[in-house]
Amino acid sequence: MVEGAILVVDAGEGPLAQTKFVLAKALKYGLRPLLLLNKVDRPAVSEERCNEVESLVFDLFANLGATEEQLDFPVLYASAKEGWASSTFTKSPPDDARNMSELLDAIIRHVPPPTASLDIPFQMMVSMMEKDFYLGRILTGRISSGIIRVGDRVHGLRKLESGVEKIEEGKVTKLMKKKGTTIALIDSAGAGDIISVAGLTSPSIGHTVSNVE
Repeated sequence: MVEGAILVVDAGEGPLAQTKFVLAKALKYGLRPLLLLNKVDRPAVSEERCNEVESLVFDLFANLGATEEQLDFPVLYASAKEGWASSTFTKSPPDDARNMSELLDAIIRHVPPPTASLDIPFQMMVSMMEKDFYLGRILTGRISSGIIRVGDRVHGLRKLESGVEKIEEGKVTKLMKKKGTTIALIDSAGAGDIISVAGLTSPSIGHTVSNVE
């Protein structure tokens, strides 16, 4: 459901067991993670220690079978607690740089845009599911193709050994999209967007929602 990943590693502790687990998943799906060394503002964390951790992470990439392209990962230094990130080692950036702009810029440079088309029928694989008392079942996923609008007729589909089975046909009653930490109602969305859809009662995780064309 994503085109990239940020590998967050504690600059003091270095990579842990869970670091290996999540990195292996990212590399398996062909992602090119960015390395973010967090908590560099702590007194015990020096530039030398960050270099050591970067080397440990590089070795972890190599041991997990990373490609040359994946091994060429950018490194950023951050204090999530203080709300800043930097492309160079620092323990206290200037006031006008105490933000996450350098991290966001690195994501734009390093992570490719989604490969999706607006000109073919709507399709979305469900990756999350929740239940709302008023809206019923809410299905979340990234649109792989096409455009969806409130009021559209859609199918819920699942793949069987014998072929594709239609689970349900219904109408989109609500479309939602996360903006920061809040969820906003929207009228339409297109390929590449991560959205939540209400209106179907049967599809589940791993199923596909598509238009009736």
